[in-house]
Amino acid sequence: MIAIFRFVFFLFFLLSGCTQIHESVLHDFDGQVASQEDQEHVLQLLEERRELVSYYRALTRARFLQKEDSESFRYAFVYSVPERALRIEALPVHGAMSLSLFTTYQGQFTFLIPSEKKYYRGELTPQRLKQFFGIMASERDLMHLLIGALPSEMITYPSRGVELIKRKEDLLLRDSWGRFSALLDIKNGTLKVLEVRDRFRDQIVLRVHYPAYKEQDGALLPAKIIFELPHEDVKLSLDVQQIKLPEGSLPTSLFSIPLPGGYEDIELRKRS
Repeated sequence: MIAIFRFVFFLFFLLSGCTQIHESVLHDFDGQVASQEDQEHVLQLLEERRELVSYYRALTRARFLQKEDSESFRYAFVYSVPERALRIEALPVHGAMSLSLFTTYQGQFTFLIPSEKKYYRGELTPQRLKQFFGIMASERDLMHLLIGALPSEMITYPSRGVELIKRKEDLLLRDSWGRFSALLDIKNGTLKVLEVRDRFRDQIVLRVHYPAYKEQDGALLPAKIIFELPHEDVKLSLDVQQIKLPEGSLPTSLFSIPLPGGYEDIELRKRS
């Protein structure tokens, strides 16, 4: 189960990496270069979508597949944008016993492994995340992916070096540096497919599919998310069973986790 938890963080912190070569599922997308009006419309939608949800709670049914092996479990996600706070808890399919718990709160992280009675803590930095989970980025990327928004580190508005190609109601957005390609719904800016590429080796690092959305409290949010690591023949499918969008702030106790009794306290200090 710990390997699965680390796999998910590999997905979340996704801005660098290396893999074997795998072909893009978007390479055959053909259409016309989007008009200036369409470009401005879609890029503005992307900005608005990133700000769509400030507080988020969801329970998902997860299925992890690697070659011929599979495992089912649940993930509970909670985040608060204003407090820079995130909580991800792995749970069994039946029962409420925590299998692992990762939290961030105002620049600090904790990582609990109940089966090993270990409690990791320290400053949350991209370098620390890369050391822990093998890839470097920020927790904000995860918040964006959970709501079907293009992560902010990939594109800002107004954009530079970005190509937009329109085909009916779809729009392909890709950057000239070859870091990513994203298939979007031109009506609302929701993600349909995201591919992240190692531009130095021209290799697919990560692919994310959004096969279904549903409306929740007036917001169109993913009902299913599929993460793929093609080089590992690995797939993680999340079926979102419950979503709540709290109107007010969330309790700090959800994110600031004290050291449990009997756990080994392991502080990871910031490198000089």
